[in-house]
Amino acid sequence: MMKHAIEICKERQCYKVCLSSNLKRETAHEFYDNIGLKKHGYSFMMELELLGEVWK
Repeated sequence: MMKHAIEICKERQCYKVCLSSNLKRETAHEFYDNIGLKKHGYSFMMELELLGEVWK
């Protein structure tokens, strides 16, 4: 599936492929490393229900 997704990106002249993966998915991370993806930065998120609580 990843190979197919990357091929579609190449066909559409994308300049990079990004994905998001839960920190707990260590086996998946090893797979991504093995197919040539590199770790890049951090991802931050917030549940929208909590937005009001943070800014009170």
